[in-house]
Amino acid sequence: RCSARCPPRARGLPLRGQRAEHLLEPRVAPGMAESAEGEVILSPYRSEDELPELIALMEMDLSEPYTVFTYRYFIRNWPHLCILARCNGKLVGAVIARESPVARTVDNIGYIAMLAVDKSQRRKGIGQRLVERVIEVMLLRCHAVELEAEHVNLGAIRLYERLGFVRTHRMCRYYLNGSDAFKLKKIFRPLKLTEDEDEPAEPEPVVDAAAAVEPSPVSA
Repeated sequence: RCSARCPPRARGLPLRGQRAEHLLEPRVAPGMAESAEGEVILSPYRSEDELPELIALMEMDLSEPYTVFTYRYFIRNWPHLCILARCNGKLVGAVIARESPVARTVDNIGYIAMLAVDKSQRRKGIGQRLVERVIEVMLLRCHAVELEAEHVNLGAIRLYERLGFVRTHRMCRYYLNGSDAFKLKKIFRPLKLTEDEDEPAEPEPVVDAAAAVEPSPVSA
């Protein structure tokens, strides 16, 4: 991907805080109807009615439990980064993520908090499609994305590494069960500093250390 960046409005992209509506519509494979038998459809989270089904799917896979308030925190703040996968109307996969501002830059950094695929639908590329989709949305405003994966979850680690993530460090006893985690990160482009940060700082005046020392009082 090209690292050159032009102003978002010049590219017709939303500014920070705006939603990319054209990326949120359900997608189907070319030439296939949305209602095709067995077809997996990706779509954004749309209403509270989907929350119980989403929580049930996540709880079968995650290393530690989360309260309903944790799910609502992500979903209500970043609904465009909660992508669901359905097959014949049944929820078979989901990814939940967020994006946060990076200090002194015009960029955000993405974070994938949860990813789960129903055991009956694994090895069909659903997890990869979900991650690729949420990354596609993040690309509009994020310079990178990061996540944690349990060190024994080799399938998930291989998936992320195929998608360009690299392990940055290992966190000991990260999960409640005492298991370690790897931090993984994928960088899309260099950080873009704010205009103030781009301007070179004025050099500080050079002070003669010897002249700056006050003379000590002279005794009579």
